[in-house]
Amino acid sequence: MPFFSGLPKCTQIIFAPSLGACDCGTGANCTWEGSIFFGFTKYCLCPDGSKLKEQHCEDPCTGGPCKNGGKCEVEKNSFKCYCPAPFSGKNCETDPCTSGPCKNGGKCEVEKNSFKCYCPAPFSGNNCETDPCTKNPCENGGICRLQGNSSKCYCRTPYFGDKCQKDPCTNNPCKNGGNFSLLGDSFKCDCKDNFVGDRCEYDPCTLSPCLNNGNCTVNEHSFKCECKLPFFGDRCEKDPCSSSPCLNGGTCKIKRNSFSCDCLDSYIGEKCEHDPCLDKPCINGGTCRVSGNSFKCDCKTPYFGAKCEIDLCTINPCQNGGICRLNSTSFLCYCRAPYSGRLCESNVCNADTCIHGKCEVIGQYYKCRCDEGFTGFRCEDKVQIISDKPVVWQLIQTSVLISILILHLGMFCFYLRRKK
Repeated sequence: MPFFSGLPKCTQIIFAPSLGACDCGTGANCTWEGSIFFGFTKYCLCPDGSKLKEQHCEDPCTGGPCKNGGKCEVEKNSFKCYCPAPFSGKNCETDPCTSGPCKNGGKCEVEKNSFKCYCPAPFSGNNCETDPCTKNPCENGGICRLQGNSSKCYCRTPYFGDKCQKDPCTNNPCKNGGNFSLLGDSFKCDCKDNFVGDRCEYDPCTLSPCLNNGNCTVNEHSFKCECKLPFFGDRCEKDPCSSSPCLNGGTCKIKRNSFSCDCLDSYIGEKCEHDPCLDKPCINGGTCRVSGNSFKCDCKTPYFGAKCEIDLCTINPCQNGGICRLNSTSFLCYCRAPYSGRLCESNVCNADTCIHGKCEVIGQYYKCRCDEGFTGFRCEDKVQIISDKPVVWQLIQTSVLISILILHLGMFCFYLRRKK
């Protein structure tokens, strides 16, 4: 043969060291096919029987198929899980509780290598399979029925008792001297001396039915309670606060034979039924607050009164016809002439304003028109009158003196000129 058509399949080619590693994965075989002239190709023979060219066989254990701590191993064309106790199944997915071994609503929990059932009443047993009627505790043909967390025996005539164990012909069920008689499938007890109950087993006062220290007395197969105040009711179970008479969060307190209510801040009344501020009685911006059994208004200036209904101008403090006007904090009086002052209480033109004259109002001021011979702001000064003759005489004297002085001055000047 002039050429090689191939090489035998093998896992290692000793004369081709440059071919590289031949890894196909767990449980797979690797082979090279080709020739030294045309090159070699890697083939993977996988556990599932497939032959992959230049590919890697998928590991069946990839992704962790084994649950609950199971160990995965490749076997033939697949995988196998080795499960820890108490788990089982292909993927170790099954535990002892998976099949629901607990009956009648029991709760199953895995414990060590097995399971344990936690049973609801009245069931018991490893699988909660047993109830009080399983062994039929009822005697004399009685029928057992579950009732709540226990059982009850339904007896055949004439038997009675918790387990139908009593025969009325040999055992009188009636206590305290009661007389026994059959009544259909049951019996009847006729009780003596005020005893009561299906079997005459009770004195009506034995169980102390009267509360709050009430006194119990037997009354025709029953009882009667004589209550101590303030308690009342068939069993002295009620008191004045039992009906919660206090409204709006009020606290009820027993007070002798009645009650009293401690009301919250916003309410008043015998039962805290009234909020005096509910209708907003305070006007003009006043603030309402509860005070005692009523309300009180905190008024804004300039208002006052029980409901802030009065302002400072309501009573008109301005005198002498003055007009009152409110401002932000108080009031102002606008006075008529001739009055002034904060309340228009002053008359600027009273009898003492102008002493010797007549007072006249000018705007907000006044002016005195003085009588003849008087002057001053209030006409309080008397005018001084000087005679005309003394004045003329003084003028003549002054003129003569000035003339003499001028004459002497002229003579002095003439003398000086001649001397030169």
